[in-house]
Amino acid sequence: MRTRLNMYAFSRIAAHDSGFTLIELMVVLVIGGILAAIAIPSFLGRANAAKQAEARTFLGTLNRAQQAYYVEHAQFTDNIDVLAISGHQNINYTFQIQVSGDGTHAVHYGTPKISKVHAYAGMSALTQTDGSQAIQSIMCETNQPSATPATAPIYAVSAIECAPGTRNMN
Repeated sequence: MRTRLNMYAFSRIAAHDSGFTLIELMVVLVIGGILAAIAIPSFLGRANAAKQAEARTFLGTLNRAQQAYYVEHAQFTDNIDVLAISGHQNINYTFQIQVSGDGTHAVHYGTPKISKVHAYAGMSALTQTDGSQAIQSIMCETNQPSATPATAPIYAVSAIECAPGTRNMN
């Protein structure tokens, strides 16, 4: 008899608790929405940071390749293919090089294809201090996200520095 009573009680409980109420479902959806609202901006910020890190890495590679090219050929180049680093596929930035008319420096631009990340400009330059020559490099990042090219670093015979509106990333 005791077994029958327990089976009867179990079947009554199961019949009444067969699903979730509308309020329970709404609470779960609201909590999920709050968690998503917190997580998505953080995720997008990390994605943009990764895009910028890739651009900084490639711009640093351009600076080093340009220095090596100058040591070997006694001039800078505006051709990325000649620097033997053209295999890089970057879908977030476009890169270009401009060599000064007097051949003393080369400016490297990393221009974003979207406006939510920073633009970059680098320079490899031949400088003179106390009668000795050196090849210096600098990398600058815009202070604000921008889809326009960064302002080129400022070249002087004795030093190079970031332009106003940019900060030094070295």
